[in-house]
Formats: sequence, C-alpha cells, structure tokens
Amino acid sequence: MSVITKIEIQKRNKERVNIYIDGEYS
Repeated sequence: MSVITKIEIQKRNKERVNIYIDGEYS
C-alpha cells in the first residue's frame, strides 16, 4: 500500500503537482 506523503504545486506550471509516495517522487 502506497502512502502519499507530500503534494506540492509546481512553481512553473500550477496546473501540475508533484506527488511523493512513501517519500519518493512519482
């Protein structure tokens, strides 16, 4: 089971977000 640990909005493209699962960027 993967846990989303962090979601951040990209500075260059606010329509996209960076999602980190178990501390790793996916």
